[in-house]
Amino acid sequence: MLIKESLTSAVTSIKSNATRSFLTSLAIIIGTAAVIAVIGLGSSAEKALEQSIDDLGGRTLYVSPGQNRKGAVTQGIVPLDIKDAEALAKNKEHNWRISPTITRNRQIKFNNANINERVGAYLPYILMSEVTI
Repeated sequence: MLIKESLTSAVTSIKSNATRSFLTSLAIIIGTAAVIAVIGLGSSAEKALEQSIDDLGGRTLYVSPGQNRKGAVTQGIVPLDIKDAEALAKNKEHNWRISPTITRNRQIKFNNANINERVGAYLPYILMSEVTI
């Protein structure tokens, strides 16, 4: 009997305060829709960010020589050589594909034309980002 009386009281209350009941229902619906929309926007923004990082080559790491610093004194560039690339390639903990390169800015001359361009040498292959051949 207690459940029947509770339901009867609830229905009577809803009917007597129809405007309040309608506005409460409307607020619940709008709130639920807002939460669903925010979750959807967050998910799509996350996917867009991941895609833009992938487009930049987010799975590619470039290692280049840097300067050796001791305190405030810079002591010049510490060169990398082929042995450094071979040491990285032998690392079994990571599945790294290594493509050592040497690039320099050089003047290229052909007949009467010359331009300044970046010229590179690559061993044993050129590692490209997201390219299918």
